[in-house]
This record gives sequence, structure tokens and C-alpha cells, in this order.
Amino acid sequence: MNRKHPIAVKRVVFVTIAGLEQIEMFEQRDKNSSKTIKEDIKLQISNMLDIPAAKIIDFSLDTLMFNIVSYFNDEELIKILQIQSPLIHSKFETTLLIGMASYNDDRDLVLAQKKAFYNLQINRTNQLLRSNIHISNSFEHAIRRYELELLIPDAIQKNEFSVVYQPIIDSDKQIVGAEALLRWRHGKEQISPEIFIPIAERSTLIQQLSFIVIEEAVQTLKANRDLNYISVNLSPFTLDSIQWLLTYLASYSVSDQPYVSKIVWEITEVKKLTPAAWESITKLKQRGHKIFIDDFGEGHTSFSYLLSSIDAVKIDKKFIRDKVTSLQNDYYISAVINLCKDLHLDVILEGIESQAELEKFTIFKSKFQGFHISIPLNKEALNIFIKDFQEA
Repeated sequence: MNRKHPIAVKRVVFVTIAGLEQIEMFEQRDKNSSKTIKEDIKLQISNMLDIPAAKIIDFSLDTLMFNIVSYFNDEELIKILQIQSPLIHSKFETTLLIGMASYNDDRDLVLAQKKAFYNLQINRTNQLLRSNIHISNSFEHAIRRYELELLIPDAIQKNEFSVVYQPIIDSDKQIVGAEALLRWRHGKEQISPEIFIPIAERSTLIQQLSFIVIEEAVQTLKANRDLNYISVNLSPFTLDSIQWLLTYLASYSVSDQPYVSKIVWEITEVKKLTPAAWESITKLKQRGHKIFIDDFGEGHTSFSYLLSSIDAVKIDKKFIRDKVTSLQNDYYISAVINLCKDLHLDVILEGIESQAELEKFTIFKSKFQGFHISIPLNKEALNIFIKDFQEA
């Protein structure tokens, strides 16, 4: 009879010494007391798991982190680590909270660290709930961010992301383009881009999400050849090194390149762009792409770059909202439009939500986008909208 041999498993382990902050707070007479406890626990872990103490890292004031390759399963490893828990020091009780995650390939180490840390935070939350301690909103939000960051790769594999399009028209009521917008439905939950995009921007996940939007945009342009362009939001956090995008765009066939070049890149002014980022923009323009600045007037666009690198600006919808009665906003919009005309730049007014708004700004001969014109549409609905709009 064949007997299965145990398999060594690689793990990342976080150990938090709950209660350590209390000891540091109340035992001011011995400033090294909390440090001593952590060093003692580090030594115990080293001895129990045969790990060099130097490999057990001080992750934070009350948390240790280490990697281990062992034949223990998760339950066995947790049981070993909790042999000395709870530990008693003076009149305060300290409890070990554990979070761990396994991985096979060393290339997955960073993801495993994030999973382990997320599991640690879940255990910390559960302990606080058992203790009837209030959990702050910021802590809950941090947990949610970690959870979503771990879910995004799986969501990509499961095709949970989709692309919708919001049409853009000119002052003659002709459709000139559309903006591609990414949506994420996880089960019954619709997760807002305002939540998941900033999370993805912290890693290369934003590149993978960009590929989804680009591919959908190319296919939509092929199906709607009357569209002048589809604009795709390009994260400013990816612009310092743009080779990832240039390589992906170059991978399209020769017959697809005319549609690829009809993609317009929208860059939001959430951070000051570096000279390297502007060089990346120049490379995109050399490929035949146009560049739009989104939320113009809210950020850091240099006037010199506005002259040389930008094709159009989109005026933030907050200047459109209530503008029918706001003289100050009227002056702002009029000044921006006149300046852009002098610079031969297009202007798109976002957030058009009523006929009154549309009629008011038609005199500027600009372009318009907003819920009054159309809600964001999936690809099939966009096809119908374009056909009906042309026949109207």
C-alpha cells in the first residue's frame, strides 16, 4: 500500500502580540518592557519552529513576520504558535493573533504577504468584536481595501469586469465619440470605480485592468466605424514608465492598428506629472493617439505642456452643476473655452444633466457628455443608441 508523503508548504506568517501597547502605555517605569516581551516571543517562535531569530522580522511595534517552509498544516502551525498564548506579563494579558498564507512560487511571495496580513487583520477585528471594542471606520476601510486588492486578480480571471460607454456629442447634436468606463460586479455587489481603481493603482493590477478596457474599446470601434474615437482613462500613476502600454498596443495586428490609434487617452489631474510622464505622453502621440486632460482646472497641468501635448480638455462636472444660475461658473467656462479655442484645443463639458444646461452651452460650439445625453451603455446598447441618434 502506497503511503502519501507529507509535502513541505511555504508560508508567510504574521504574529501580532495583542496587548503589547497597553504594557508600553502603563509601564512607563520600564521603557524596555514591551521590547523584552517581543524579543521573548521571537525567541520562543525561533525555538519551536527551528527558525533563526534573525529571520523573524519586526514588522511593527506589536507585530512579527516570518517565512517558513514546513510539513505542518495550518491548524498544526497555529496550535504550535498558541502554546504560549495567552502570555502573562505583570497585570496585563497579551494574546497572539496569527495571520498566514501559503504560496508555491516565490514570484507569488508579495501576494502571499498581502493575504497573510489581511487574514491577520480579520483575526484582529474578530478579537475586537469579542471584546466589544469599537472598530473605527478607518480600520474597517483598511480591511476592505486589502480584501478588494486580493479579489481583483480572481475577478479578472472570472470576467467580473465589464466596459460601458458614455456617448459624447458636438453642438450640432452629432455623436463624435464615447468614453469607456470600467465596471465591476462581484456577485450581487456593484463595486464603484472610485473604490477599486485607487486600489489597483497601487500595483500592476491597474495595467491588467487597462488591457481589459483597451481590448473592449478596439472591438467596439471595429463594430462602430462612424465613431471618431473612444477615450480610455490612463492612470497618471503608470505614466513614468509607459513601455508596458506601448508593447501591448504594438501586439495588435496591422489590420487592427487603425482602430487602436482611434483610442484617445484621458489623463486625470490627480497628481503633478513628471517630465518622464510627459515623455510617455509624447510617445503615445507619436503613435497617432490624442490626449485629453480630464477634470481640467483641478490639477497641475503646465501651460507649456498644454500648448504642445494636449488635444482637448474636459471641464469638470462640478463647474457644470448649477451653472445655469451661477454667473461665476459661466465666466469660468467661457474663459476656458475661449482660451482653448485660441490654442486650437477641443473642450468637452462633462456632467450635462438637463436640456437647459445643454441649450445654455451650445453657443460655445463645444462637445458635451452627461446623463441628459445618455447614461453609460454596454456595447450592444451603444450600437442601438448610435443608430437611433443618427436617424433622429
